[in-house]
Amino acid sequence: MKRDIVWSYGGGTQSAAIAVLVIKGILPKPDYAAIADTSYEMSETWEYLEAYVQPALSKVGVKIEIVPHTYSSYDLYQNDYLLLPTYTTINGHIGKKPTRCSGFWKMKAIRRWLRQQGVQQCDTWLGISTDEFQRMKQSDKKWNRNTYPLIDLRISRNDCYQIVSEFGWKKPPTSHCYMCPNQGLDGWRYLRKYYPGDFDKAVQLEHSFRLRSPYDWLHRSGKPLDVAVNMAEESPGLFDICDSGYCVT
Repeated sequence: MKRDIVWSYGGGTQSAAIAVLVIKGILPKPDYAAIADTSYEMSETWEYLEAYVQPALSKVGVKIEIVPHTYSSYDLYQNDYLLLPTYTTINGHIGKKPTRCSGFWKMKAIRRWLRQQGVQQCDTWLGISTDEFQRMKQSDKKWNRNTYPLIDLRISRNDCYQIVSEFGWKKPPTSHCYMCPNQGLDGWRYLRKYYPGDFDKAVQLEHSFRLRSPYDWLHRSGKPLDVAVNMAEESPGLFDICDSGYCVT
């Protein structure tokens, strides 16, 4: 049985590099290319997709399909469990929940969409580069194998920047949901400065889910997001953490 090539477009630097490699013919044209719309993705991700990636790919007959959030089994909650990797302040100690939203909102949503397209067997490209090899893992579904074209080509994240830059595109955004707790202070600052609408939505979302989950927070300080970012700017280094985040391929 034929195995289709599926490209799981993540919206970030590695995905932009894969797009260039497809356009140049270094990678084959995938049978399907899709990005999951979590309904919380940063506005910048969609802007970059529409301004650079989609127009260039269309010239070689490839289109990134947008898979609606309705293909996800859950939104913010799985039963009574908040899926976001929030910081928690139960018993006065700050803890951190694991990242579960990505699996439900992206991987499983795209799999359901692929089945609806009639895909029986496929190899799915994931945009993980050589400096992130520890993120590689086997799929739990035999019909849908994970493959890593950037690893196969020995391409690093820095190589991805160079590939995109030499192609004439501006630096890709870091793709993640606007309310992602895994971003550090620089990410929150950037969001508030350049995409204040997204930042305001994150503040409002936190206020909303804390009515149900009062011990959950978007910022590692265990304080309201807008308050925490103000405090961190007044005292640099107070709450800052690694900005690598998740869901950035």
